Amino acid sequence: MLKYRLAGLISQYTVSAAGSGTAWTVTISSAVSKDWVAGSYTLIGYVEKGTGENLERHEIFSGTITLLPNIPDASAASDLRTHGRRALALIEAAIEKWIGRPIELTIDGKSRVYQKLEELYAVRGRYAAEVKSEENAERVANGLKSSKSLKVSFGPPRW
Repeated sequence: MLKYRLAGLISQYTVSAAGSGTAWTVTISSAVSKDWVAGSYTLIGYVEKGTGENLERHEIFSGTITLLPNIPDASAASDLRTHGRRALALIEAAIEKWIGRPIELTIDGKSRVYQKLEELYAVRGRYAAEVKSEENAERVANGLKSSKSLKVSFGPPRW
């Protein structure tokens, strides 16, 4: 039996393949995958033979995979933005509301109190860089040029 296991931080899924001769087919219906959580997963492929104490398991594949949001079947209330984009939006909203007192932000279930505006600016900078990296990856994936620029300067040779 050929199986694949996807293991992420929040969710884990197992998929079995159907064999026919020397070929294997993996099918995951939309009814099964519609509730899968988008994100990065470790993907392990393995074969099993036997049962119980006679079970043999051999790994045949190991890698990473990114599950994208299931946009066609998402509910109207679903927020399909990446973690970085959701966090950046929350931080920017907190900066706009800043009136000199501590602000508590909850991002993906984790709460933190920011005492100073400078703390919010610092964390915004980190998330803005993450979102910029995501946007650049999307550009490249869509066949566009990277927005990153490489700066080169020449000086005297070092001997």
